[in-house]
Amino acid sequence: MMKPRCGVPDHVNGSGTNLPQNHKHDYKSFETVAHYQFIRGTPRWSKSHLTYAFRSSVQVPASLHMKSVFQSAFQRWAKVSQFSFEEVPANYYADIVIGFHRLNHGDGQPFDGFKGVLAHSLPPSVGKCHFDADEI
Repeated sequence: MMKPRCGVPDHVNGSGTNLPQNHKHDYKSFETVAHYQFIRGTPRWSKSHLTYAFRSSVQVPASLHMKSVFQSAFQRWAKVSQFSFEEVPANYYADIVIGFHRLNHGDGQPFDGFKGVLAHSLPPSVGKCHFDADEI
């Protein structure tokens, strides 16, 4: 994860890593562009049993499939960490709130529409994980 990839700079907390532009790929290679930032400090959960809920401001056609994808991911994390995860109804308090949104969705970090920012999340003290509903 920490290795620069494919000649495209990784932006880690505002700094970029530049690789030579003559980096070539063959037809079998897989290219990924990573633009991400880490949350400053060392935020941690103060408990090991975490609840999660889905709260979106827009209808997402694949949301039922997405729920199973998240459930599978949480099961994998539970196997290799000290955490356990439990889905709760949308109207319950949840440690982690997963949502699909478009453009300005009220958290001060509006999405930019199709192509660009795919998602953002906030530290454990807030526990929000937002995905741009305009992305495929």
